[in-house]
Amino acid sequence: MALIGTRRERIIRSAEKLVARGRLRSAIKEYRKALKDAPDDTNTLNRVGDLYARLNQVPEAVDLFRQIAGIYERDGFSVKAIAIYKKILRLDSSQTDIHGTLGDLYRRQGLIIEARSQYSVLAEEQRAAQDLEGARNLHRKMLELEPRGIGNMAVLVDLLAQLGELDEARDGYRFMADRMLHHGDAEAGERIYLSALGSEVGGEEFAGAAVDHLRMRFGGRVIEGEIQEKQQARRTYEQARSEGRRANLVEQQRPNIFTTSLANIPPGEEILVEIEYQQ
Repeated sequence: MALIGTRRERIIRSAEKLVARGRLRSAIKEYRKALKDAPDDTNTLNRVGDLYARLNQVPEAVDLFRQIAGIYERDGFSVKAIAIYKKILRLDSSQTDIHGTLGDLYRRQGLIIEARSQYSVLAEEQRAAQDLEGARNLHRKMLELEPRGIGNMAVLVDLLAQLGELDEARDGYRFMADRMLHHGDAEAGERIYLSALGSEVGGEEFAGAAVDHLRMRFGGRVIEGEIQEKQQARRTYEQARSEGRRANLVEQQRPNIFTTSLANIPPGEEILVEIEYQQ
């Protein structure tokens, strides 16, 4: 072991002298000899990677830096691994897969904002390259980081719809609409439901349906609806609303899309609206 150590030291001193003289390629050859005896020597690997970078041999430099980062990850030095991965991106920004690795490392450290940022960069790249499955997987990771993130869910739902994963996409639409309703933004919730129903996600189960019965239950009372021509129904509803009376209006927007409006409902009161329809 002592002989090997002494030989390595001589090789490294020789390599350092070659660097000082500007003979970078010869220095790399010497450092490579030293690495045969200690392939996981991160200091020497980093030195050789830097020399390759000075020679503008970027692929060779990137390979070595990736090797260093892998060693740090393996040995549990996440912060050092992150520093090397960021060094690679500064050298070659086309190494986009590293954003995913950085996201995972940040996530393990509990750095949610940093992890989300890295995942977002890679997801955008994958969407541009039409790698929809890869983008979907990343947006799922981002949703795990921020379960209430409406913006991320909207992108994920779009990807799911494009991939034909309609059941999960429908769940996503429900989640977004329910979040908007929970925060008191009924109009936004309605827009989300309309968007879902008007897309392939909405399915065709209500195609051609027509409402033929409406019933509203609240406070122990039951109000039976009346079928009217659309404009007349709207006038009846507006009049009841202006008079301060409880009112419910169901309108057919398109063959498979219905909306319901409620007026003068006290805060916290539970309302049940029942609709019957015919195909």
